[in-house]
Amino acid sequence: MQAIARKPSRFLLLLLILGAWLRVYGLSTHSLWFDETFSQRVVSLFDPISLFQNGVAGDVHPPLYFALLWLWVQFVGDSVVALRMLSVLIALLALTACYHLARLLFNRRAATLALILAAFAPYQVYYAQETRQYALSFMALAWAGVGLAALWRGKHYGGLLYAISALVSLYTHYICGLTLAVLHLWLLGYAPMRAKWRQWLSADAVIALLYLPQVFTFLSQTSAVFSGFWIRPPSVLAPVFSVSYLIFAVVLPVSLIPLGVVAVWLLLAVNVLDMRRVKQAQVRAAWLFCLLAVFGTLIAALIVSIRAPIYSERSFGMIAPFMVVALAGAVAYAPRRSPARLLYGALILICLGGLIAHYTPPDLLRPPFRQIAADLRALPEPERVPILYLHDGAYLPMTYYAPELMANSRLVFTEARSWLYPRTWELLGIKRYSRAEIAAWLGDYQGTLRVVYYGGTLPEEEATLRALLARCPVQRELDYPPFVILYEVQCDVRSDG
Repeated sequence: MQAIARKPSRFLLLLLILGAWLRVYGLSTHSLWFDETFSQRVVSLFDPISLFQNGVAGDVHPPLYFALLWLWVQFVGDSVVALRMLSVLIALLALTACYHLARLLFNRRAATLALILAAFAPYQVYYAQETRQYALSFMALAWAGVGLAALWRGKHYGGLLYAISALVSLYTHYICGLTLAVLHLWLLGYAPMRAKWRQWLSADAVIALLYLPQVFTFLSQTSAVFSGFWIRPPSVLAPVFSVSYLIFAVVLPVSLIPLGVVAVWLLLAVNVLDMRRVKQAQVRAAWLFCLLAVFGTLIAALIVSIRAPIYSERSFGMIAPFMVVALAGAVAYAPRRSPARLLYGALILICLGGLIAHYTPPDLLRPPFRQIAADLRALPEPERVPILYLHDGAYLPMTYYAPELMANSRLVFTEARSWLYPRTWELLGIKRYSRAEIAAWLGDYQGTLRVVYYGGTLPEEEATLRALLARCPVQRELDYPPFVILYEVQCDVRSDG
């Protein structure tokens, strides 16, 4: 540690290089999955003006990330690496934001600890390698936090940085608005920031003015969510697990998930005890600022979910940097005999284990669609034999990996459990078939048929598959862990019905 203290800039540069390598390494290992191919298809069909006009193909997301991805694709193409590299570059800016946020709120020691955890945290690596808006959301909101911290410390750039970053965050993910709202409780409740109300309120006015063009789209999309959304209502205990998710995401093996949850909460408990011994009121206020961003957002999302379920852990990326900085800040001020440093080291080790699991297929959320497409092409008469998809999650990725096979493919309309709205499917140019239409087609079908089963398929589609397999002998069955199966069946006998 003394060597690090003598040459801090070299150590920080090393951490940034290591963080960059972790985010680039294995970038194309896993196939693009549903959400990522949605992003790719949207930017292949719509320009930025259309994205702002139609609310991202009628979906429920703000348009900024998709507009940036459209511009990015024009220059670098839409290969898997190219599509994901934009998130990688954005996530590197989030690393520096974590450092500066911890430095302004606490001290350089806390900033270094925050950079270490941010570099290795599987959550930030995982979503840095995904063609989605999450990296942009946690980068933007982290810099908004830096802006507020700079205002607190009397930095002249604080208000402008806060306004720009908060505006970017709002145009990236709506839940950023919940975090900004709860942080205003701190601005109002903490006397030194309340005294600076003219500065941050002026910034708020600029943000509100520049956000006006998005307001009507936001209200329309909010109405659509409140009318019915596919996310299930959360448990009241959801925040207990979400806190560890903000560090590990979905990369931990099942056997290590309890260890990860316990490790994070044990460290938080020790942090609470240590912070009670800290005499500097400003340090405690800074720590509460970070905790309010984390728990205030989770609780607010839980409350909103009473009206309409919006509680999705992957959507809370914007508060992940605040979680990292809260832990780092408390450890930096921990007494000499506190176990906080030991627990922090253990947390880093668990993160390393999670990263190893992340780089090793299979991925629970990213089935090997690239291999499935290759296997479909290798089968006899791939473009002639029909393919039946029983779930949205398998169909959309195949439009990217095997577009030439989609003309003779059919997707079941899963009604309320569809992952996209009907208008979105229409704007994407994808036709879905009702269960009655699929049943009528299968009842009369003769010949070879291929069926792609996707884990999580609904009971109605499960029943369709069972009935089909009972009538049509299976010629091939190819398994793709964790939950995709490709069946090739031979239907030579008409059904009685």
